[in-house]
Amino acid sequence: MRNILILFVLLFFISCVKEDFLSSSQYQLQFSTDTIFFDTIFTKKGSITRFCKLYNPHKGTIVVDEICVGNQQNVQFFINVNGNSASQIKNLRIDGGDSVFVFVQAKLQENNVDTAISHTDSIVLKYNGIRQKIVLQAWGQNVQNIKGVLSQNTTFTSQIPYVVYDSLVVPYGVTLSVEAGAKLYMHYKANIIVHGTLQIHGTKDKPVLITNDRLEQTYQQLPGQWGSIVFTPTSSNNVISFAKIKNGTNGLKITGSSQALVDVSVQACDIHTMSSHIIYAQYAQLNIGNSVLYNSNYYVLAIQGGDCTITHTTISNYGTIGFRNTTSSVIVCNYNLENQNEMILNKFQCLNSIIVGQTTNEISILSLDKNSQLPCAFKYSLIKDTYSGKDTVYYSNIVPFDVNKKLFKSLSMNDFMLDTLSQAKDIGFLPYSQMYETDKAGKSRIIDNKPDAGAYEYFYETK
Repeated sequence: MRNILILFVLLFFISCVKEDFLSSSQYQLQFSTDTIFFDTIFTKKGSITRFCKLYNPHKGTIVVDEICVGNQQNVQFFINVNGNSASQIKNLRIDGGDSVFVFVQAKLQENNVDTAISHTDSIVLKYNGIRQKIVLQAWGQNVQNIKGVLSQNTTFTSQIPYVVYDSLVVPYGVTLSVEAGAKLYMHYKANIIVHGTLQIHGTKDKPVLITNDRLEQTYQQLPGQWGSIVFTPTSSNNVISFAKIKNGTNGLKITGSSQALVDVSVQACDIHTMSSHIIYAQYAQLNIGNSVLYNSNYYVLAIQGGDCTITHTTISNYGTIGFRNTTSSVIVCNYNLENQNEMILNKFQCLNSIIVGQTTNEISILSLDKNSQLPCAFKYSLIKDTYSGKDTVYYSNIVPFDVNKKLFKSLSMNDFMLDTLSQAKDIGFLPYSQMYETDKAGKSRIIDNKPDAGAYEYFYETK
């Protein structure tokens, strides 16, 4: 009975304690940031969520009369506080020493220009007779959303970016042309499926970009964010020049037949950061030159039958974020890797190129008949491989990669220009350079009659 009486007294005194509300303008909240920035956002598409913390450093309670987005006439930013989502929130209580999070999303309206434009607003807090602001800053970019089957020859221009949803299909007999400077942003799992013809014509100064549609910095080197560019057996006359293709599942997935090789020319391209393969080719007629192919979780180049020549190309595979399979980066074989069915290999050549990576042997040459020799040759190239025995017939004038010697300007920054002391300098064969007299950067590689291996020719940089 006595304990109950004591409890009653304590509860009485607690209930009688007057709560200390702070209403003077001298008591102000503190913010974790004064500006909330958003990366470029496609108009009519919501952004990721950003946040700011509001902190009450005082001993009493502050009641915020209103938190709102400044521009109530044209709301493009939306806030959420304590589970309440609106453009205005009233009577928010913040106890002394406590804090709350304000979450913000942007959904920008279309504008009348083709370039990205700035959108600025603010979160306004009204309390204790004062107004405080947190600036909201975003860039909005108009885009054209596309999906489905093209009904006629179509040209993508550089005027505004394209966002591909689901899959974009180029049917047999139809050509999709992509002009210099065009940008294609691929939504999750979206593919470009080519039954007809794909012609990508970028330039050195205006390359074509094909990448994921998440523009935040954390997504810029993240593989597997979209599907693949798929070429089917009816596809023909495909050209991909000066393109940057990244962050998908496969860069190019080519499936031809013994009766009809699918021809694809890849020139002066960067294809990288794929969760599966960079180029996965079955019965392709593939010509790769002046290109840089790097960082996939499986094969950079998988040639299964058909015809392939790579010249002055740099292949480097140190995996993507957190993973790389232990298979070689390049495989050349005369069978289907998926079902072991024979696929006739007509020719494979690797000329004046670089093949390196994190495994000991970055090249595999495999035949269904263990005793047969494939029409395969690696010449005047720098490679990382410990070939021996009967495999030596496939290699001539090879410089083995030396981990203790310089090669690229900066591998960690994916800068594949050659270092001043690069082991790839002057090891190429001049006649193989006749088709590629200038390197990927447009510099002459034959001016000294001693071409370097790989996509870039070394030139001394004056400072």
